[in-house]
Amino acid sequence: MYAASRAAPRGPGPRWGAIRGVLVAVVVLDLTVLVLKAADPAPGPALRLVSLAASAAAMGSQTAAAKRAAGGSGVTTTFVTGTLTSLAQDAADGSSRHAAVRVGAVVMLFLGALTASGAMAVDARLGPAVAAAGTTAAIVALPRAGAPDP
Repeated sequence: MYAASRAAPRGPGPRWGAIRGVLVAVVVLDLTVLVLKAADPAPGPALRLVSLAASAAAMGSQTAAAKRAAGGSGVTTTFVTGTLTSLAQDAADGSSRHAAVRVGAVVMLFLGALTASGAMAVDARLGPAVAAAGTTAAIVALPRAGAPDP
């Protein structure tokens, strides 16, 4: 997470090239987990630790990239309750400044969880593949240059 935050530093606006680079690293980490799971469906403790570390690094890096891209909107990819709380607080304050971003994040988190759980019902090793595909879609969808903050 630290490395991802350093790679996509804060600035006057989202730095899409740096964010895209962090997300490419997330895809690599997801694919690493997929390869490890495919290579040994019943791994020993060492391989489990490597897989767990790669998964944790991917999730943390994804969160760091999303926070940089969201530009202070309070969106986080790993803490749905925090995003919902931010939405509720803004509604109570009569503000809708980042509502669309927050609602979009919650909807995408739900759809991602639904997709991953469905894939994993077919084969448990498909979870990292869904994560890699979703992150790849985000990379493609990112603006190429200085678009306004979401």
